[in-house]
Order: sequence, then structure tokens, then C-alpha cells
Amino acid sequence: MIPTWAAVVSSLSLAVIALAALASAVAVVVVAYGIRSFVTGLKDSALPVVTDVREMVSSIRTEVDGIAETSRDIRHRLVSVADGAESRLADIAAAVRTVQTGVTLWKTMRPDPAPESNSKPKRKRRKR
Repeated sequence: MIPTWAAVVSSLSLAVIALAALASAVAVVVVAYGIRSFVTGLKDSALPVVTDVREMVSSIRTEVDGIAETSRDIRHRLVSVADGAESRLADIAAAVRTVQTGVTLWKTMRPDPAPESNSKPKRKRRKR
């Protein structure tokens, strides 16, 4: 059999362990509420910053879309200018070919000039 004093000591130690566990549980609950209030405060203080960041992202997105639209417009204009320049160069090339053909025909159809001597007439020099 177990002595009486051992049963009393065991009961008291079990009661102390139960109180310690209860105190630990209360401490955990208090800490959890403290963390919860801290996180809530942090969330409340971060909310204006998050709102500002969202507005900034929206503004940046709008500006980037505008820049992209401008870039597309400029690219379209450059392609149009390049196409126009290419068309004008083709017209000039056709005109040059026409002139060259005309000159060639003119040279072949003109009468031959009288044969000239190889020496050129001498010019008289002025006296000073």
C-alpha cells in the first residue's frame, strides 16, 4: 500500500502541474490576442500605403499604355513615310531611265558633225 503522505504529495504536485498548464494556456491566449491586435494595427497602418501603391500602379499602367499607343502611331507613320519615299524613288528611277533613253535616241539620231581637225584653234593672247 501507498502511504498517506505520498498520496497527498502526489495530489498537491498534480494540482501545481495543472495550475502551471492553466497559466501557460492563459499566457498563450493573451499573447495570441496581443499578436492579433498588433497584426490588426499593422494592417490598418498599411492600408493607406497599399491604396497609394495601387493608385500608383494604375497611373503607371495608364502611362505605359499611352506610350505604347504613341509608339504604335509613330511606327505606323514611319512605315507610311518609308513607303512614300520608296514610291517616289521608283518614280525618279523611271524618270531617269526615260531621260537616259531619250538622250541615247537623240545621240543616235542627230547628224554627224563635220570632221574637225585634232588641233584646236589658238587663241590670241592679249597684251597687258
